[in-house]
Amino acid sequence: VVDDLTEKKRFERERAMIKRYLPSQLVDNLPDDLSELKLRGERRQITTLFADIRGFSTFSEVSDPEKVVEVINQYFDFALTAVDSHEGIIDKYLGDAVMAHFNTTLRPVPGHAWRAVLASWDFKRAIQEHMQQVPVEDRLNVGIGINTGVSVVGNVGAEDRMEYTAIGDAVNLAKRLQESARGDQILLSSSTYQLVKERVDVRTLAPIQVKGRQAVEQIYELLDVRRS
Repeated sequence: VVDDLTEKKRFERERAMIKRYLPSQLVDNLPDDLSELKLRGERRQITTLFADIRGFSTFSEVSDPEKVVEVINQYFDFALTAVDSHEGIIDKYLGDAVMAHFNTTLRPVPGHAWRAVLASWDFKRAIQEHMQQVPVEDRLNVGIGINTGVSVVGNVGAEDRMEYTAIGDAVNLAKRLQESARGDQILLSSSTYQLVKERVDVRTLAPIQVKGRQAVEQIYELLDVRRS
């Protein structure tokens, strides 16, 4: 009986955790046996997107707390809409940054690199349109980095406080690209670009050496997408 209760509690925790990442209609269609989702961890090729609001620290210093929360929530809403519409998941919000993944075990999808690129582009366009409707002092840009590679995807943390996430060098590279991006700029890694190059217009930038890596990384600035 004790074992059954323990397993039931674990199941309830995992199902509650999943609800944080998926739209309600997808949660309703989850299998009864959550082990099929490989929540304990799996090496998997995914595409990771990092986006960070540029100038937010300065903005928060001179703005009322209520205004800061209103602005950052608006940007996060744009991010969620863009990521969800292209079948990715928001992993977490990190201060004024967003971390998202495409093709996780929770939401496997084909063409995940292309979906991440489309999400980044839609996010950027939503922000550009928004900035035309708000005062100049409220206009903030976003820098975005995208990388495709094999990561470990699954639950990480203590037994009673698990979080579903992706870890590994591929995820770290996406974050480094975001850190290198200027405001209103989307940077693609070489691996992502190779998967979408027939459907995007880019500017080839000088290779960079990112923190924690010895080899240089060829990067590309996304200029436009061709949806048809």
